[in-house]
Amino acid sequence: MNAHEVIDCAGVQGRVGRREGTRGRSRRRGGFTLLEAALALVILGVGVLALIESQAMFFAHNRYSTSAATGMYLCTELRERMRRLPRHDPVTGLYFEGTGQSATLQGWGPETSETSFLYYNDLDDYDGATFGAGATFAGPIDSAGVAISEVMPDGTIMENAEGEPVSMQGWSQRVRVEKVLPFDTSTVVASNATQSSPPVAVDQFPLRVTITAFYQGPLDAAPREMARLVFIQP
Repeated sequence: MNAHEVIDCAGVQGRVGRREGTRGRSRRRGGFTLLEAALALVILGVGVLALIESQAMFFAHNRYSTSAATGMYLCTELRERMRRLPRHDPVTGLYFEGTGQSATLQGWGPETSETSFLYYNDLDDYDGATFGAGATFAGPIDSAGVAISEVMPDGTIMENAEGEPVSMQGWSQRVRVEKVLPFDTSTVVASNATQSSPPVAVDQFPLRVTITAFYQGPLDAAPREMARLVFIQP
């Protein structure tokens, strides 16, 4: 074999070796390894879980926003019913019966004849009143004193077996009426409080009215405060 043939053989072997190496690399790049597939599944799973969690948080915030708006609506309705009322009964007023240490406050809260909130004619009558689920009176009520009906998803009003409208389920309104100082409405005083300097009679103090809306869902252990509205009657 001469030198020229040796060179040709070497060249042929080199080309064959390169082709074999290329085929080997092609075979190695033809699919994913088990580690690569597992890593891809982990990344995909994390992304899917993050998407599901974000959607769940969005729905939860949306439900809370809807409930908060409903609660504020209920507070506003009750305020509209109360805001034009005088502080105390226009006939009997707020006064002390008796003298000295034995004097007792009369006129705070509903009078004996006011057996229903429909007869309430002043703000202090509403102190402690509750409307709705588990409350003193049926409700929640609107500014006209009518119980607000539960509305179905299709827009129709929910009715009971007798065909009567059903009040809003799980909702209630609560009222607290407090006397406050004339020049410091953040300071609450007792209902029988008076002031000597400057002189303020027992029935001349401003009143702070707090209306709170609560909601208790089917899975809630107790009512949750959804909205609160405060106004001052000077």
